[in-house]
Amino acid sequence: MDDILLDYRIRSHTPVAGFELVRRSVLVPGRSTWGALEQHAESEFWENRRLFEQMLDAVPRYLFDRSGFWACALLRSFVVARGPEGQLDFLVPNDRPDAAAHARGRFRLFGRGKELPDGLAVFDLSGEALAQEGLRVLSRPVPPLVEGLHIENVAWALMEQLLEEAAREKLERFAVWLGADALEAASLLRVSRTLNDGKPARIYIRDGLGSVRELAVWNRWDPEARKGRLGA
Repeated sequence: MDDILLDYRIRSHTPVAGFELVRRSVLVPGRSTWGALEQHAESEFWENRRLFEQMLDAVPRYLFDRSGFWACALLRSFVVARGPEGQLDFLVPNDRPDAAAHARGRFRLFGRGKELPDGLAVFDLSGEALAQEGLRVLSRPVPPLVEGLHIENVAWALMEQLLEEAAREKLERFAVWLGADALEAASLLRVSRTLNDGKPARIYIRDGLGSVRELAVWNRWDPEARKGRLGA
């Protein structure tokens, strides 16, 4: 029997060699009630554990679209490097009824209330050219997939660039906008870490060669980790 992957892809439904794909629906139907995203992600996580760990004796593994696994790689890089207290904030569309009254109200931080803090800078990684009045927006679209690209390495380098720019520009607080297609993946990863003894969900990503492999982020700032990986 092929290994099972929970397929949360939104824009792609192609088969993956060596895996049985179990199609899962998006967490928020119609993407209209983003205030419920965290609750939906938590329910989905527990349902997957019940279904696969208890009934099939299998660890749930997740497959997302390109924007989703880029988001997971970047968020995991922040946690590995900075610990749980250094998590990266990210924006979600605001479902507050009066949000349309002012441009800044279109967004809020995930899981942190419906008001954006003053002085917030936003790194736009979506490639959609976010223009948001009342926020400082810095464009940093993630690169395209190419043959042999190690996504984890690029995500780590991107994390370092964000931290360097934040330090250089004296940004007291910053967040990222990953685009709507990345939000389910990011929320499931964050929820899984909270509910699974600090261990985030097993995420599978495209490897640039037409197949998938498990996302593996390691601490490039740790001499022992470097020695174990690189022998130097």
